[in-house]
Amino acid sequence: MIRKDEATQHKRSEWLQLILWLKETFPVNEPVSIRTIPLKNELQGSAYFNPETRRFEIKISKELPYVFRIFVLIHEWAHVITWHQAYARCMKKRQMESFHSKEWGIAYAKLYRFSLQWNYGRSGNHD
Repeated sequence: MIRKDEATQHKRSEWLQLILWLKETFPVNEPVSIRTIPLKNELQGSAYFNPETRRFEIKISKELPYVFRIFVLIHEWAHVITWHQAYARCMKKRQMESFHSKEWGIAYAKLYRFSLQWNYGRSGNHD
């Protein structure tokens, strides 16, 4: 039987493995910080590029169950890897557009698919 603190440690280890895998497999040019914190207004997560620090900041709701945090992190990482593309287009058009663009959708699908295949480095394919 796994004790609660062992299960928590295991999840923390998997969470860090996922972050490292994302950074290695889908790298971006700027640093990315990821924090799990309480968020307001039932927000599950957010991604933001801070031009002052030249750093991406991803925030994930601490209230979410672990498995949902994984999906939110993948969702937000898709924003990070398509951010500059979408931002440049918005500046050129001088209008905002959805950050859930075609590019974002393709990036999210690719991240999701690869994460299922990766499976924390365990053997086996989950198609």
